[in-house]
Amino acid sequence: MSTTTENLERNHRARWNIASSTWFLFMIGSWIALGAVAVSNSHMLTDFWRWGQRLPLVAEIGLWIGTLPWMLAIAVLETSWTEWLQIALIVGLAVSWVLFSIPRSTEDRAAAPSWNSESVPRSEIQPYDDGHEPAST
Repeated sequence: MSTTTENLERNHRARWNIASSTWFLFMIGSWIALGAVAVSNSHMLTDFWRWGQRLPLVAEIGLWIGTLPWMLAIAVLETSWTEWLQIALIVGLAVSWVLFSIPRSTEDRAAAPSWNSESVPRSEIQPYDDGHEPAST
């Protein structure tokens, strides 16, 4: 492999590691911030929840798409469920989203199963036969 290609791959890995690490730190920080607001000023989350519900439908959908894990946590806080259940669900949400955000090495990503059509060699793909004759035209 040429030096130029090696440098490009190294730079690509470094950018990927910086981006994925930044995302991971953002996820941890945002869950800590949400927890701090929930403990210290929970009516602020209630106000945000009501503000989001008053948005036009398209804007509300955009809000949910952009902030899904945190909106789910706020939705749990707005329920009338017991406090221990709310805490358990929010901690579960936070831990699962943080775990999904853990940066993986290039080797781990390469070893992960791929579900695209290129992962199966074309010679191994069998035609579908449902037992019916093809329609004549």
